[in-house]
Amino acid sequence: MELLQSIMMLPLLFIMWNLTNKMPRRKGSESNIQLSIIVLFTGIYHILQILGVFENVTLNGEILGDVLFIAILFALYQIFQSTQRWEQWVVYIGCLVTGLVGFCIPLPVLHPILSIILGAAAWYYLASDMHRKAKIAIVLFIFSKMVVLAKLFIWDLSSLELLIALITVSAYTIIISYIVDYLIQLIRGSYESSIQDPLTGLYNRKQFAAFVNKSIDRKIHVYVIFLDVDNFKQLNDVFGHKKGDEILKKVASILLEELEGSGVAGRYGGEEMVGLIVDPHIDMLELTESIRSRIEHEASFDTPEGTYSVTASIGYSSYVEGLSSDELIKQADEAMYAAKKSGKNQVVEYGKYESSTINVSDRNLTKAGNM
Repeated sequence: MELLQSIMMLPLLFIMWNLTNKMPRRKGSESNIQLSIIVLFTGIYHILQILGVFENVTLNGEILGDVLFIAILFALYQIFQSTQRWEQWVVYIGCLVTGLVGFCIPLPVLHPILSIILGAAAWYYLASDMHRKAKIAIVLFIFSKMVVLAKLFIWDLSSLELLIALITVSAYTIIISYIVDYLIQLIRGSYESSIQDPLTGLYNRKQFAAFVNKSIDRKIHVYVIFLDVDNFKQLNDVFGHKKGDEILKKVASILLEELEGSGVAGRYGGEEMVGLIVDPHIDMLELTESIRSRIEHEASFDTPEGTYSVTASIGYSSYVEGLSSDELIKQADEAMYAAKKSGKNQVVEYGKYESSTINVSDRNLTKAGNM
């Protein structure tokens, strides 16, 4: 049965070794190197089992596989959690001593008892900070050794050997599943960071423009909202960038809530945010006025001198056939600028203002001055 178990283990160990070497944040790090070495030794152990090296000796070789399993768990723990050098020495020396004692004393009952003690120590030391799947793997490991004890003292059933092998393989499979989950999380995080603004969680400028482009290509009648927090440079200068960041996150959350179910929101740059509305039946004036009103009432904050009013100027534009995504966003931007020129803290629809109020040089100058 050890032969069957080792045959099943080899591909699992190869998969584990391959996955752990693809962890981008830890690749080449000391903990990753330790894990690769331990997995390699575990693979060598199971190859020796397949070749029958431990069959013709009276010494107990099974304890070595158990020690290597605990060592793998600890190496994984180091990848996800920081450890001190002395902790590494204590764990690895403890595993080495346990393996030598179990290997050199040919007493069948000693092997599962030592393994259970080792598993309990791993649970005590590692489980509190490890993922649920790692905890399940430890529980399966301990349970398999308890089955070995039961086989020695209570039953003498050959079917239990298959159960023990399946439990052991399952424990390694769960560890692999744990590693896969971690890699998926890294991939998802990397993808999200490439399309999202890290401060507000809104889509970044490039991704927002891609959404507008896609909607136009599909001939969807969309609206674009352009929002700018009024007097944001002054807010930063007086209350600091930390307070400014808090306000940006608050405004972003309001924009997200208002656009939920009807569109997506993005951060265009600095204190400028944008929204894409894909519902052609929505009342844009009602929506944008709700956003403006909520910002004024919910983002404003109290100071020792009184309430500091946070407001936003909002412009929006409607898609007409022939417009590019850049032109549609630019129209909303111009409408927002018209709202600022008209006194700030208001909503303006593109085309519903005097064209003389828009001057390109004034626009650039105003942007440089952070209105």
